[in-house]
Amino acid sequence: TRLAQAAAAASDSPAVVVVPLASVRADDDVPLAIAAALGISEASPGGRLADARSRPDLRARVAAVPALRVLATSRTPLAVAAEQVYPLDPLPTGGVDGDPEGGPAVRLFLERARAVRPGAVLPLDVVTRLCDHLDGLPLAIELAAARVRTMTPEQIEARLQDRFALLVTGDRTAPERHRTLEAVIRWSWDLLDPDSRTALATLSLLPGGFSADTAAGVLIEESADDLLDRLVAQSLLVVADDPRSGGVRFRMLETVREFGLSRLAADGAEGAAWDAVVGWALAFADERGPDAFSVEGARLLRAEHDNLIAVVRHAMDAEDDATAVVLFALLSQSWIVRGSFSELQAFGPPALEAVARVDAAAVPADALATVLLLAAVVAMVTDDPRALRLRARLRILRRRAPLTPMLGAYADLLSVMSDPSRALAEVERLRASHDPMLALVGETVLAQYAENDGDTALARDAAARAWELAAVVDNPWFAAMSAVSSGQLASQVHEPAEALAWLDRAAGELAAFEAEGQLRQLSWIRGGNLISLGRFDEARALYIGMTASRELTEDGLELSSLGWLGLAELERACGDRMLAAELYEKAMAWFDTRSQRASPWYATTVAALVAAAAMDDSLPAARIDEWAHRLRMRALATVRLRGRFVDRPVLGTVLAGWSAWAVRSPARRERGLEALVIAEGLGSRQDLPSLHLDEHFRRATELAGADAVAAARAAAARLDRAAMTARALELLRTR
Repeated sequence: TRLAQAAAAASDSPAVVVVPLASVRADDDVPLAIAAALGISEASPGGRLADARSRPDLRARVAAVPALRVLATSRTPLAVAAEQVYPLDPLPTGGVDGDPEGGPAVRLFLERARAVRPGAVLPLDVVTRLCDHLDGLPLAIELAAARVRTMTPEQIEARLQDRFALLVTGDRTAPERHRTLEAVIRWSWDLLDPDSRTALATLSLLPGGFSADTAAGVLIEESADDLLDRLVAQSLLVVADDPRSGGVRFRMLETVREFGLSRLAADGAEGAAWDAVVGWALAFADERGPDAFSVEGARLLRAEHDNLIAVVRHAMDAEDDATAVVLFALLSQSWIVRGSFSELQAFGPPALEAVARVDAAAVPADALATVLLLAAVVAMVTDDPRALRLRARLRILRRRAPLTPMLGAYADLLSVMSDPSRALAEVERLRASHDPMLALVGETVLAQYAENDGDTALARDAAARAWELAAVVDNPWFAAMSAVSSGQLASQVHEPAEALAWLDRAAGELAAFEAEGQLRQLSWIRGGNLISLGRFDEARALYIGMTASRELTEDGLELSSLGWLGLAELERACGDRMLAAELYEKAMAWFDTRSQRASPWYATTVAALVAAAAMDDSLPAARIDEWAHRLRMRALATVRLRGRFVDRPVLGTVLAGWSAWAVRSPARRERGLEALVIAEGLGSRQDLPSLHLDEHFRRATELAGADAVAAARAAAARLDRAAMTARALELLRTR
């Protein structure tokens, strides 16, 4: 209506007549209403009532105006041959560059709010969020803005959980149907037939929109296309092209969806609607579960992700353990593919409770095995006592039911994981398999195991073979993971050109999976190698983008912390070591939770800070001592927490950073030198220039002499990695 009024005001036609049709209920009354607005009477002029007689063809009289144009506003198209439909999108919140008050939605809110309380404080960020929550609907925005008379925008935002209860006061001169938000939606609801109402209410349980196939699966209707067409015609569904599928996808504005949910509750139809949605989700899992690691499977999972999340939450709340386990198994594969480990961690505990209660006979074997595998691995790493029981259930399942080759291989590995010699024997059995899929699993596991053990050369060979085998079995996800592994390993041993080549290969594979999270989390490795190659401008742009991010890494870190760390390394490489010191400490400020400080990247960041500050004298001596002490204590605490699982390259990185501080002092120089050569033996990470071992050894040689360095290296060479690990911890425990 607002747009029609604006078009009327801008028209250069000699006459523009607005004809309200809201009260019209019968088709035959439409010409009468138009004629009345135009002042055309059905009766012939005459002085007496008895002389009045009907004039034929009122429609023809109305259309006799030359160059007649009709602009009709309606929730549904008129469906006449000459019609040109112009669908209206919600008002956008964002404005063009330089617009200080945002887009049309924000400007409308500000205009109406200032009208009711001119002195109100209206923060643009809060107003923008409000308009987003209200779907850019003009009436909803006007009703919300009217609340500024007695509330702040922050209070309105907090109350929007029940928007129909909040937005009930409108312009008293407006039609009744426009005075509350609920009335606006109900106006369209009342025009629907019963089947369309049931469809709208049921589909409102899907927060992520839906394809026609999904709608058909939920509604169990061969005529689902007709129902969708009717809902679109009443402007209750929004249609958009879906680039993932090449088709279209339907969604409800959140306001419409909430109305549909309210109708389910009011009509007592929630149970039946949820049964329909759960049935669709289980059928989807059965069909798509086996190919979750394929590009096509990952694409479809991504499209329905939010809907599946809604169903798994419902199942967990209802203690429908079988459904929860099946859908968690499916979603966990999607999260692994995309690198969304925060979601895996969030849903892991309730999924573990569900799998502990579920009847194994009620869940497909592959789905149950997937959840048991994930739960057992997490339990083993965190020393959870439930690990033994989970592994026992997995062994029983393995004997009773056939599993896909990949799942079976991982299950067999997990069953012997507590015994390193048996685990390595199982890895070698898989590597020697004539089945390339099993060999691929073996090489992938060996690359991870060898990297964690500090045997970088073996890890790089295994990752390279995994890349080749992934091509043989045509599995792009395993190809991406092997390329990521190869890139990280090349970075770890300070081969920047090789690292970037592998990271480019990984990016090419990951792009097909829309794994933006994994790509962003690799950015900091790319940045360090760009610095090593002198490509400072590229590194700066990359790190600045990271500092603006609020995304968490797979370890629960703010990605921005790694951005500030990267900028510190960059400024140091550019020669501004004092600014670098400030940026190192700024990076540390982002590690503000206990779990973040338990991350290996916390230890790496502190090691880089200590190494840079000690080599550059860029912080006061007492401050460097404090950071070195913190580095030592954090490393010891991490080892205590993780028990027998020691990440040797991370421990080596800690030693490298600590050694840079220790060799400064003659009293600690011998221990510092020993720490440096053990760091080298443990595969200390060299992703950042401040941790490059060649620079550390040059400085150690200047301070201690070439003979002392050679002797320390010779002594370390006589130790195996287990002995090096034990000696590293002894050095760190000594004050």
